[in-house]
Amino acid sequence: PEAREPHTYVILRWVEGVPLDQLLAEGASSDARRAVRATGSVLARLQRFRFARSGFFGSTLDIRTPLASDARAIVGVLEQCLFKDCGEERLGVALTQRLWRFVTEHEESLGAVEHHAMLVHGDFGGLNVIVRTAPDAPEVAALIDWEYAHSGTPLVDLGNMLRRPGHDLAPWFEEELIRGYRQEGGVLPENWKQVSRIVDLVKLCAFVRSPNAGEVAVQGVRAVIESALADERR
Repeated sequence: PEAREPHTYVILRWVEGVPLDQLLAEGASSDARRAVRATGSVLARLQRFRFARSGFFGSTLDIRTPLASDARAIVGVLEQCLFKDCGEERLGVALTQRLWRFVTEHEESLGAVEHHAMLVHGDFGGLNVIVRTAPDAPEVAALIDWEYAHSGTPLVDLGNMLRRPGHDLAPWFEEELIRGYRQEGGVLPENWKQVSRIVDLVKLCAFVRSPNAGEVAVQGVRAVIESALADERR
């Protein structure tokens, strides 16, 4: 009864399956490839849910907190996280400067997401995609952990799924993910890979400045940023 929101209950349902990461760890089988392709299809289906503007949801899925999605605003969020909050302190000056230089040099490319106001999961990774082996092919049984869901660009979820420090993704992973995404009608801008990387890095920096981000988590973010910037130099 003391809850601030009107609903003081939760409905749970058991779903049979395993996390996508677990399936991938078992090897590059045909099942794993088809599961990744199915994951791309699900991501494309999420973007069919459209909203009047980007932002964070209220209790009735209205946009309670608008989120500016133009290029200048995205860079402004990064600037706030790095230089006005504690991002630079946690990431280190050298890495912060490299990241800032990379994003500002490619600010113009962020125009590709300016008018996106679609359903975004917000933590679209291999631990939150539950797959099961169907009679014909693996399928996505559920997406779990929706607490970061919002209206925005699907490239946030795409960048999250492709974010792997140390290049531990199978060489076919990206190809199968994008194949499933496009087969389901997902549309990607020409520079989608770079844009998805930038918006994901901005999201990570917003996490780093959180007081709840422990040192182990910050070290993980540093590794991801280092890996992403190294990829861009190739």
